[in-house]
Amino acid sequence: MKRCIFVCPYYGKWPETFREWVYTAGYLKEQNVDFLLITDLTIDFELPSNFRVLPLSFSELQARYQQIHDFDISLNSPYKLCDFRPTMGQVFNKELEGYDFWGHCDCDLVWGDFRAMLPDEVFEKYDRIQYLGHCILYRNTPMMNQAYSLPGDYYSHRKVYSSPLYYSFDEHPGMLNVVLKNKITNYIGDVVADISPMYSRMRISRRNNYRHQIVYWHNGRVFRTGVDEQDELHTDEFLYCHFQQKHPTALDCWEEDKEPVAFILYADHLEEFDPKEITAQFVKAHSDFVSEEQDKTDRRNYLIKKIKLFLKMPLKEKLVWIRLRSATKRATKRLPLLMGTFDPK
Repeated sequence: MKRCIFVCPYYGKWPETFREWVYTAGYLKEQNVDFLLITDLTIDFELPSNFRVLPLSFSELQARYQQIHDFDISLNSPYKLCDFRPTMGQVFNKELEGYDFWGHCDCDLVWGDFRAMLPDEVFEKYDRIQYLGHCILYRNTPMMNQAYSLPGDYYSHRKVYSSPLYYSFDEHPGMLNVVLKNKITNYIGDVVADISPMYSRMRISRRNNYRHQIVYWHNGRVFRTGVDEQDELHTDEFLYCHFQQKHPTALDCWEEDKEPVAFILYADHLEEFDPKEITAQFVKAHSDFVSEEQDKTDRRNYLIKKIKLFLKMPLKEKLVWIRLRSATKRATKRLPLLMGTFDPK
């Protein structure tokens, strides 16, 4: 079993569900998966044994990133750290000693069964795993730790790292293009419950959704159970659920110093429940679906919001956004053909 570690710089304010992220990540300690938190924030509860904290101010972190580049970088906000994620194998090489893979992930996740969704064969055969910025793993080798500097993207790493603009360099069309054009083996599995930011309910992106469904965590695993038109239940399992611009409040059980066994993930809160109660009637009663009309309204409001944000952008930022948006659409269309097909043989 390969040793993996996720490197997680975080500044500002912990997300509401930080405790749940840590708690569900703690289930991965028996699966050889560790976490390195880099932050200047305080943590007011005990971390699981697979967590380490590297206390750094943001200016100290900036200096670390600057050390590996021979040009002036532009890292003026925590959000820009997303573009710099592919460099972390170099930046934190000492902290990563002894690990076979290192990765980056978001903190607005609820983790499921890591090894069930990413079996040993994946780590044996592939040098990069997954493609979306909220969870990507790299083989911990000198070549992969410097893969970000290879040609292949629409913008070079020098352009991305010397600009204050955001280029989505950590995912597609950034590093995914680099990986493809340099024939680096990249596993892409359809194993993520990535919640769409377009809807007010918990609707999963890039998947068929049921009108009535619930997404939930139970004893170290993440599921989605939906009800079809014949009132039959269908259940899928995921590596994790990513809230994607949803900001639910935390569980109440922490205030009573209790640990949850199972909880449903809603867009605005998390709710404990007994999985033995799951029936078609239960799912319908606990689904956050309102109506088809509400879904249409959500889509319309989301697009209007995006248009308003675009109109406020400076011209340079608009040009980058247009180019990246077009490239992302092309990459997304290719994904069904790419999933699980990068074979090193």
